[in-house]
Amino acid sequence: MKKETLELVEETGEHIAYERFESIVSLTRFEYGDRYKHLCEPCPEYGKRFSCPPHSPYFPEFVASARKARVICIRFDARHFGHLASDEKWLTDFFRRAGKALVGSLLQSRKKGRVIAGSGPCLLCEKCAAETGGTKCARPGGPVYSLESLGVNVADLCRKAFGIDLEWHSESRKERHVCAVGAVFF
Repeated sequence: MKKETLELVEETGEHIAYERFESIVSLTRFEYGDRYKHLCEPCPEYGKRFSCPPHSPYFPEFVASARKARVICIRFDARHFGHLASDEKWLTDFFRRAGKALVGSLLQSRKKGRVIAGSGPCLLCEKCAAETGGTKCARPGGPVYSLESLGVNVADLCRKAFGIDLEWHSESRKERHVCAVGAVFF
């Protein structure tokens, strides 16, 4: 496992430190199933993006002949989001920041012919073609599917790959960290 602390510089000039974990994991260690795909159903993006269920493929078909994955976890200190009032603003801000840190490196791997998966809804387009009645993704190479939309148990994967327990937000408990998890398959 590799771990490093990096820094993201916002358009405003704000410097935000984050941790980047990386580990090579055999696909035999990935837990997946329909029950994890169904966890996406309550999401407001469900069915509105080609990267999300029910449009997303199932994990075994998606990874096809791959045998391993370079799993990447981007972890931000939750204090960077404490000033945000609404859950929607919080999530948008987090995925914008995580996109800079995670999706950029994933897309570099896709340009080299690798199959990739990210975290959360695909944000490559301002508005997904699925929302406007399109029948396929407008991006060359297609959307960036999330591991969770493929049916992967991301919490289990983070424990196995990094020894990290993902933290879940609730009324009674505030998380200390927020994570975005992706993978490059080979």
